[in-house]
Amino acid sequence: MIVEYEQENHLHLIFMISLGLACIFLSVYCLYAVAKKVEFTKDTIMLYLAAHTTLSKILSGILAILGIWLLTFEVGTVNAIIAGTVAWLTVASLILLFAPFRKVNLLFVGLFIGLFSILEFAI
Repeated sequence: MIVEYEQENHLHLIFMISLGLACIFLSVYCLYAVAKKVEFTKDTIMLYLAAHTTLSKILSGILAILGIWLLTFEVGTVNAIIAGTVAWLTVASLILLFAPFRKVNLLFVGLFIGLFSILEFAI
């Protein structure tokens, strides 16, 4: 009974941290669509975000706050703010690694989220 509860709690921890980091990643991704520093492949979502810059910035802020809020449940308030800020800055600078020749497409986004999930389950 106790072992089953601990396993369920551990899966909950992994899910909340992964979901929080994915929200932080999507927050940075929305801002890169507006900044035009990286050329994205032209699909419907990127065209929409680039055309509606105010909505994209608001969505980015909401996703960043949501990511930090999800981290708060598992690591505490101060740790979540620090970890969320560091993760946001890290993702903002490392997203260019997934943009060879200044192009980002859905494959690279999927690889990045998959890498986060693998690291979460490995730890």
